[in-house]
Formats: sequence, structure tokens, C-alpha cells
Amino acid sequence: MDPYQRFQAHMRGEPIDRPLNFDIMMTFAAHHVGQPLSRYYLDYRVLCQANLAVQQDFDLDIVQAISDPYREAADIGVEIDFPEDGLPLRRQPLLKEPGALAALRPPEPGSRQRMSDRLEAIRRFREQVGGRVPVMGWVEGALTEANVLRGDTTLMMDLYDRPEWVQELLEVCVEVEVAFARAQVEAGADIIGLGDAIAS
Repeated sequence: MDPYQRFQAHMRGEPIDRPLNFDIMMTFAAHHVGQPLSRYYLDYRVLCQANLAVQQDFDLDIVQAISDPYREAADIGVEIDFPEDGLPLRRQPLLKEPGALAALRPPEPGSRQRMSDRLEAIRRFREQVGGRVPVMGWVEGALTEANVLRGDTTLMMDLYDRPEWVQELLEVCVEVEVAFARAQVEAGADIIGLGDAIAS
């Protein structure tokens, strides 16, 4: 079985020759091909090169466009720093006051730099291994996206102090993530992963 056949059989509930290997390997992948993390985060060509190398060298059953939790947020307007070979850092929350939510405009997934970069990664994966290796896109969970926009401690306090406002924020975040997931499927993703770390 090749990885795509294995994945399809598993999804149909049929026997497969071995367990699927869907390990997430972002940092490892970048360093495996001798690239700093900033290049992996900011250049879809490096992300694709690294994923394809790890998939081949370690017999993974997937390639994945996951990188960092700031793609959607950056395109919404959050300022992000990218150290050369470190994790990206949010400079400050975008929604410093609850009233700022009214002015927030969700971006079209293909209209801004970072979400477009992920779509390009998926298209390249599709061209190179589509039909042989499953291609996984990625979106942030609504609570994690809200956390990135508002700030960790502040959002936790908001859940107590203004739950109706948090619900409004979450609805905006869901709108962003659903649109981004659909765009990734249209670009060629077989699977959409979702991470909601702040909720775990």
C-alpha cells in the first residue's frame, strides 16, 4: 500500500498493512533539510522541501502545511516577529479593548501573505505527491485564534467578565477558520488538521 491507499482504506474502515504515521514534525523537518525555522514559517517552498524530505526519509504517510499558530492572525493584522531559528512571537494582542472587535475585518484566505503562502504549499504538495501521499492543511481552533487576537490572560478573564463578547469573538474566528479550511480543500488538501491548544 502507498500512503494514500493506506489512508483511504483506513477512512473506509478497511484493514491496512500498518498503522498510519501522521507525526507532526515542523521543527525537525526544517532542521532535517538544514533550514532555519523562520524560512520554514515564511516560505512555502522550504516548508514543502522539508516535508517531502522527511516523508521520504522516514516513511511518513502524510505531508502537512502546518507551521505556526499565527498565519490567520498575521493576515488579520497581528504583528509577528520571526527570529532566525526560533519560534515566532506575537508583539502584542490586536484586540486591546473589547470595542476593537467591531472594526475587525476577516480577510479572504487568498488575499493576504501568510494564508496565501499555506495555499501555495498545498498546491505544490498536490502537484508533487497528490494521489500518492495525503496532503494535510491546517487551521487554528476558534479559542486559540481568539487567544492570539486578545491575549492569554485577558481572554481567560473575558470568559468570566464578558462571556457574550467572547461568543461574538469566537463567531468571527470560526468564520475565518471555516473559510480558510475551505480554501485549503479547494487548493488540494485531503485532510484539515485543527489545533486548539489554549482549550486543552
